[in-house]
Amino acid sequence: MKFCPQCGQPGSDDQKFCMKCGADISAAVMGAAPYYPPPAKTNNKTVIIIVAAIALFMAIPVVLIVAAIAIPNLIRAKIPANQASAVASLRILDAALIQYQSIYGHYPAAISQLGPPPNGSASAEHAGLVDPALAGGNKSGYIFSYEVVPKQQASDTEGFILNADPQQYDRTGVTHYFSDQTGVIRMDARKSANAESPQLE
Repeated sequence: MKFCPQCGQPGSDDQKFCMKCGADISAAVMGAAPYYPPPAKTNNKTVIIIVAAIALFMAIPVVLIVAAIAIPNLIRAKIPANQASAVASLRILDAALIQYQSIYGHYPAAISQLGPPPNGSASAEHAGLVDPALAGGNKSGYIFSYEVVPKQQASDTEGFILNADPQQYDRTGVTHYFSDQTGVIRMDARKSANAESPQLE
């Protein structure tokens, strides 16, 4: 590349006159072409990491909002299933207690005596009439309590009281249940149910 000695205008190697000032540049000394450094290469991994970090940072609030909406709904959706399970468990316990009384002539002292025997042979201590969870008094978010009602007079019959209450009110259940030797299940949404509570429909 040539440069005009008068105005410094660059020109091609075979050019005889300056395109700017018209000076003779046929004898001008050729100079080196100006150096333009190549553009810096972008590291693709760095760009990907930055984009991923920004996306993750922006996604966190969305995930938290979705979780705040979804989790309570999931909990509320499970409550009816827990309550249905509690009612079914009360029916099982009612039948097991009546069966126990017919076999051993009295009701068990504790609900755990209805559970499975450790050695496979049923006895008054381990009658094998209900599953271990129910014999433990805790199943599907409900706690089951049991009490024997002794005879008041010689002519009376022995009875029992069963209660099923939510383990965590408004999280595992919102209804309390009651049953006794009559097999009638009663319910109360405000407090622990008893013999005076409304009958389950």
